[in-house]
Order: sequence, then C-alpha cells, then structure tokens
Amino acid sequence: MQLDLSRIRQAQSRFERTLQPAEVATGDDAYQVVGPVRLAFEIHKDKAKFRLVGTVQTELELSCSRCLEPFRLPVDQAFDLRYH
Repeated sequence: MQLDLSRIRQAQSRFERTLQPAEVATGDDAYQVVGPVRLAFEIHKDKAKFRLVGTVQTELELSCSRCLEPFRLPVDQAFDLRYH
C-alpha cells in the first residue's frame, strides 16, 4: 500500500482503512499476514513535513523456531512516523 502525502492539503486529517491480507505485500518469507490489517491514524502536515500518529492491528502467521510449526501472533501496535 502506498499513501500519496502530496494530496494532503489540510493541516490535520484522519485516515482509516482496512486491508485484506492479499492486499499487503510483505516481501518477507519469515511471516505471512493472515488477518485484516486495520490502519487508523492522524496526519499532521507542516509545509512539506508530515507526522503520522496512529495504530495498526492485524494477525501474522510465523513458524516456531524450535518445532517449525506455524503459530499466529496478534499485532496491535501504535506508531509515530515523521516524513521530511
């Protein structure tokens, strides 16, 4: 998924979206996205600088490093990203 920040005109806006696992390309064989990815964040714009503050929730499938059996790991993570 790509977010085109150049289209953001307001000083602050809200972004919420739910993506299906097939829509999320990870490029990593170590895990697989198996649950819907829920993104919710505020976009703060200051000229050409952006700050994204929010959360991401999903479920990943990984392999156990001891027995190699797959297991699921719920993800509920806050983030605070800055783009200059």
